Amino acid sequence: GYYFVARGHLSAQDAMKRVVTLPAIYAIAAGMALAAGEVQLGPALLKLWDAAKGAYVCLGMMIIGMALARHKKLAWEMDFLALGIVGKYGLWALFLAAFIWMDFHILHLYDTEIHKMILILAITPVAANVAAFAAQNDFKPQYAATIVFLTTIMSFALLPFVLHLVLGFAG
Repeated sequence: GYYFVARGHLSAQDAMKRVVTLPAIYAIAAGMALAAGEVQLGPALLKLWDAAKGAYVCLGMMIIGMALARHKKLAWEMDFLALGIVGKYGLWALFLAAFIWMDFHILHLYDTEIHKMILILAITPVAANVAAFAAQNDFKPQYAATIVFLTTIMSFALLPFVLHLVLGFAG
């Protein structure tokens, strides 16, 4: 997604340069390497991680606030919001459900617990860093902040329903 936003005003090469500078790319690579090497994290690092999770939530809300600082209000453009919501809760959820079905019946990569986590992730809000990326690329940050806000509210409503479904599969 970040590549396509950056492509709005950068060349393909410059947009790709921005993508490879994203810290998340290196975090994912490090996590995959540690998992492949079956490296166990020590208790001190796990304690630090628990503390950092709370700080990350605060940081995400600050990012949204900074994205809105120049615009003073949320942007309620219905076409954009409908596209974002249909993409997040419609297309993305269908894609994840299809992946779970394919994994359960064909691939056998993950167990049922991972499938449950994937279902829960399907209804989480749009990440706060979307607003930061939009602000960095001057790509309608007020719309991105509105999508983050709206999907957060929608997740509060959808989460109990999905948890009921997921916990129903646990028995």
